[in-house]
Amino acid sequence: LSGRSVYVRHLLGRGVRVGLGTDVAGGYSPSMMDASRCTVVASRGLGQTMRAVKEAVGVPSQQAGTQEDGRVDPTLDYLHAFYLATLGGASALGIDDKVGTFGRGMEFDAIILSAAVGNNICIFDTDGTADIFQKICTQGDDRNILKVFVKGREVVTNETG
Repeated sequence: LSGRSVYVRHLLGRGVRVGLGTDVAGGYSPSMMDASRCTVVASRGLGQTMRAVKEAVGVPSQQAGTQEDGRVDPTLDYLHAFYLATLGGASALGIDDKVGTFGRGMEFDAIILSAAVGNNICIFDTDGTADIFQKICTQGDDRNILKVFVKGREVVTNETG
């Protein structure tokens, strides 16, 4: 796509299989966590651009984010990005019967993350599980990886965790 934003929610709504990946040769980071964050930021930029264009052509500002033109808000959040990086990617590759989610008969390809290691995520007593998951998705990096599993076999263990 060479530097362009994609209207992912529109594609998903039309049944197109969309996944998130990294391109080590062309990108700046092989990290899926970085790719997920960039996905959210790019979708927000696309949403702001679409609203600005609507307002510029005379759509009242209170209607600029609505679905009057049949389009859904293109903004993706961390949950959408997580889906695209896991089951969405597996589905796009046609291997969602083997990987992409936890289930009986599925291959266990996973990373175990912790907000408690790495000293890069602040957790408060009032944070619930959803809050901590969001913080890991939006602030986490390789310092938060405890273990990596491929096809059920542990291949990486972070000794500091």
